[in-house]
Amino acid sequence: MLPEHLKFDYDIIYIRIKKVVFDLVFSIIGVDYMKKLKSEKKLCLICMEEHEVDIVEMIDTEIFKGEEVTFKAIYEYCNVGDELLETEEMIRANSLAMKDAYKIMDGYKKL
Repeated sequence: MLPEHLKFDYDIIYIRIKKVVFDLVFSIIGVDYMKKLKSEKKLCLICMEEHEVDIVEMIDTEIFKGEEVTFKAIYEYCNVGDELLETEEMIRANSLAMKDAYKIMDGYKKL
């Protein structure tokens, strides 16, 4: 069993590796897993610079009630830092999308 401080580092590494794998797989099959919905010029809270920040939709996976749930999520994307950010509104919307996907998944299990 890993100590707690190593689990956090492992989670960050796992997320980064997962993103690299997604990038590789989707580039091979010619599909972009991040769909750009719009752009806004504003202060980016990731890099703290003013530039075009993309609002993107992508497929995300979370663990909810012990189950892996896949759903469409919306994030802000910083091209400078190559990172995603969730605003408070996006956190609420993504949480609801995940719970809706879980309900659908749970319904199929009961069939």
